[in-house]
Amino acid sequence: FDTGLLPMVVAYAKERELDIKFTDNRNFKFTVEIAKYLQGGYEPRGYQKEAVESVLENYIGTKHHKLYFPQGILFAATNAGKTIIAATTHASVKIKGRETRTVLLLNQSDLFVDACRDIPKMLGADEVGWIQGTRVKWANFMICMVPTLRARLTIMLKKLATYDVLIFDECDTAAAKSNKQVVKAFYNAPIRIGMSGSVGKHKDKTKNRAINRLFGDIVYEIRNAELVEKGISSQVEITLYPGNERDGIKGDYAEEYSHCIIKNKQRNELIMERIRAHIKEGNVPMLIITPRHNHLKILYKKVLAEFGDIYRIAMVH
Repeated sequence: FDTGLLPMVVAYAKERELDIKFTDNRNFKFTVEIAKYLQGGYEPRGYQKEAVESVLENYIGTKHHKLYFPQGILFAATNAGKTIIAATTHASVKIKGRETRTVLLLNQSDLFVDACRDIPKMLGADEVGWIQGTRVKWANFMICMVPTLRARLTIMLKKLATYDVLIFDECDTAAAKSNKQVVKAFYNAPIRIGMSGSVGKHKDKTKNRAINRLFGDIVYEIRNAELVEKGISSQVEITLYPGNERDGIKGDYAEEYSHCIIKNKQRNELIMERIRAHIKEGNVPMLIITPRHNHLKILYKKVLAEFGDIYRIAMVH
């Protein structure tokens, strides 16, 4: 069976009071010392170091027999700082006789850009490389887009097999057939970490199990409520206001949407009233989101005309 299922097998044996004896033929050539500081003045928070330690100091087994198992899933909510967790993991592993080699796999280009900007500050510019499209810079810590690796897997397979640490961000997507091929390319990596804020939530338990097969069990959790309690994330307050209630144009959704929402003076004035109220309360900077470009342009002109002399107003679409 896949190594990620080993904790489940051991748990099954423990429930039935079966004594397991491990024969470990692995020859690990690394030591672990959780990094307290990174370059550039970065210092991992306490829970971030705990998250790293939960994988790098992970043991499974029974009362009499323990097995070192540096694999696991970190259930980390948005704003938990998964980038610094990845950098801290790399800095905490020392390979005998050479430098540690780590790969961070990402699926979203905006996360890729952020990681390429931030991680060199934490580890040093020469320590960090990347693969995106035809751009390749090999280094000890590689930031890689999964679609790129998938397309170039054959020519890069030998090189990828030399890496020691695999970190897959948003690992709930890792079990997809094409993504699984990329994960399995790192067959020599003894340290495997999946990170996600939504893993294990699928109604189909077999799909949740597919993620466990690759990375093991969830070994650490930091949820949004805890981040709010720690003062790291803000408490979210959601207020719903009634929109305009006049009848629209029956039978034509596009015309009705335009008439009742996009170009509706009453509704847009409601939005402006809320903007004025939040500005009066000091709730700036402010982000206003619309699903349609033409609605965005109408609101942008209104906000610019009223507040352009006080605030810098920008529009992105």
